[in-house]
Amino acid sequence: MSMPSVSFIRSMVARFPTLDALLKEHIEDFEEILPHLFFGDVTRHIVSLLPAASGSDFPRRRELRDILAHLEESYSRGDDELQELISVSFLENLPRPGEAGAQIREMVGPTLRAQLAVIG
Repeated sequence: MSMPSVSFIRSMVARFPTLDALLKEHIEDFEEILPHLFFGDVTRHIVSLLPAASGSDFPRRRELRDILAHLEESYSRGDDELQELISVSFLENLPRPGEAGAQIREMVGPTLRAQLAVIG
């Protein structure tokens, strides 16, 4: 368990309270924070917000936008460890082109989009 990654996750959950239930369940299951595994849950949560992006559910649409912006900024400013966490456990878990939810790939910021182009 890496303390910088765990600190990032704790700060992200504090910033986005809807992630709190995910973190609590994760800790109940694993008795600690496993950053890469937890980010799989975060990715699924983010993709679940996608229908709100085109609907009238403003709070969920805003949450989606804000989380993606936070990940963009965190990746851009982060060290190698944080960039790896976001790349390997978020970007690589996004739906592929042609799959349901793949439009989320177009919603990430330019730095994350460039990384998506690298990893495919």
